[in-house]
Amino acid sequence: MGVRKRIPGQRHVPGGGSDLPPTGRPLSDDLLFLRLAQALALEGHRTEARALLERVERKPDSSADPVSLARVHVALGETDAAMAWLQRAYQERDPDVSIMRYDPDLAALAADPRFQELVKSVSSGTERADAARR
Repeated sequence: MGVRKRIPGQRHVPGGGSDLPPTGRPLSDDLLFLRLAQALALEGHRTEARALLERVERKPDSSADPVSLARVHVALGETDAAMAWLQRAYQERDPDVSIMRYDPDLAALAADPRFQELVKSVSSGTERADAARR
């Protein structure tokens, strides 16, 4: 077993790996709670997952982004709440909405007409922004 060099400011993540999610944002305690809530929900521990989710949602100064909150709601089977958070992410111009159609954690929403419409809105907005830059 080799020795792993620790980068200053990087948290230890059990099981190895970086504490930077695919978006490149550092993980705050709120995002760690949401990841744990998502894992608990997927394993059938709904009560514990719900408690962690509510803890983050009630926190007035939460650093959790709307797409991460939506992922937990999807894991809990709460489509309406997930869609509400994704709509908020779109309104807030969260960069994660541009890749949500490829996000496996949101795949359960793919057949939902609201999700399809949101993906179209994101795509058309991206195309307009690209055209404006040319």
